[in-house]
Amino acid sequence: MDFSNFKLSFSYPLDEKGYAAKLLISTPNWFTMQTHCQPLHGWSVLGLLGSLFFMFLPTFTSVSDDYYKIFIAALVFFGVLIFYIYADRTINCTFNKQTGRIEVLVGGILDLPLIENKFVFRISEIKNFEMIRYTTRGRDRFQIGIMFENGERISISAKNLDFTGCQEYAEKIRDFLELDVPIKAVDGSFF
Repeated sequence: MDFSNFKLSFSYPLDEKGYAAKLLISTPNWFTMQTHCQPLHGWSVLGLLGSLFFMFLPTFTSVSDDYYKIFIAALVFFGVLIFYIYADRTINCTFNKQTGRIEVLVGGILDLPLIENKFVFRISEIKNFEMIRYTTRGRDRFQIGIMFENGERISISAKNLDFTGCQEYAEKIRDFLELDVPIKAVDGSFF
């Protein structure tokens, strides 16, 4: 098992202005653009490790009344584990104008290659870019998506962008691909 791609991050990387970069975009050459979205899982990994510690702590002590601590630690452990199953995954996307392809690699649980998914699409089949809006606790978060001619949708960022950042990233990708397709705002509660 290859753990070389596993990165435990507690904060987002900083861009050239010193702001937290929630979506990294690079253009290694004139025909390729790469996007990378790394979710924050560092704090929940600490919760996972901490709950494991408290689950096995009573085995090293002589107190036999620690079963409730084991139960609580097991609940925390499995709660964090279930969180990882449904949490945002690392998304790497490569737009290649020379080949006319979009390659999307969605990481597995904890960015391990266990349940990794790879998708390939044609750039010419892009119908529109989408700014998908999610509302939680009175706060709006956005995600960049692409809709294709056949009705299929993919997400190329996590659900952690603000409106202006989402719009800027979507425009930057659309301008790089030299496409004349709209950027639509859609409600994410229907996905």
